[in-house]
Amino acid sequence: MKMYVKCGRLDEARLVFNGMGESSIISWAIIIGGFVNVVKVGEAFGVFNQMRRTSLKPNLIVFLKLISGCSQEGNLLLASLVHSLVLKCGSKDEDPIDNLLVSMYIRCGDLESSQRVFDMVQEKNVFLWTSMIGGYAQLAYPTEALNLFKRLLKTFVRPNEATMAIILSACADLGSRAMGEEIEEYILVNGLESSRQVLTSLIHMFSKCGSIKKAKEVFKRVSDKDLAVWGALINGYAIHGMGDEAFSLFHKMQQVEGIKPNDVVYTSLLSVCSHSGLVEDGLRYFRSM
Repeated sequence: MKMYVKCGRLDEARLVFNGMGESSIISWAIIIGGFVNVVKVGEAFGVFNQMRRTSLKPNLIVFLKLISGCSQEGNLLLASLVHSLVLKCGSKDEDPIDNLLVSMYIRCGDLESSQRVFDMVQEKNVFLWTSMIGGYAQLAYPTEALNLFKRLLKTFVRPNEATMAIILSACADLGSRAMGEEIEEYILVNGLESSRQVLTSLIHMFSKCGSIKKAKEVFKRVSDKDLAVWGALINGYAIHGMGDEAFSLFHKMQQVEGIKPNDVVYTSLLSVCSHSGLVEDGLRYFRSM
């Protein structure tokens, strides 16, 4: 059954499942997870309702699959029902349920419920903090994201690379260069400057906060540049209307480094062409796509 699920053959998996004399909780979890994996959340919950009519009690794995399904659907009603069942079955303190519940409510656009779950957790780990901060940033509440980050710094939990990338994104959305420079200082003091993800976020932040010079300085510090790093500075040039610099960096990325551009890079180039009235250049990049 697991083999069929892995291959996306849910009809065959269901036949095997239906032919089992007595299904274990593992079998139910596999078939529920299979439907979630192929984004058939309604069918997954249909199987779950069948399971509830048996004597079996849902375990952590089943709840993880259902929470993942709710996140995919962004269905707040389903999310609330699953959360109620988690509380009823006494699984609320099992890791990583708390983190997934926070993420689930964020995907459903319900920051209030997400914050309520977050506040109820006594021992918060870095992943939980990062999910909650990311929720505020993702749903366009950068000030709240920064305030929560400041709360995090007063605890014994240390932010990781993902946390720093998210908070730099919030600084970029606010256009707060001063706060961004404070975050950069924290990054340097705590040895996070070797992270390519963090450096890419710094380039993006400085570009959006009006300092292309600082963005270039960070770009030069990256020893092993990937597509995201190149794309961040190309986009920075695009934001500042620096078409020649954007085109030059784009060609260097392709011809010297041999890195193939993606849709994000092309969007930046077409933006430069649009703002500068470079019709022929725009058509050339369009054809190369």
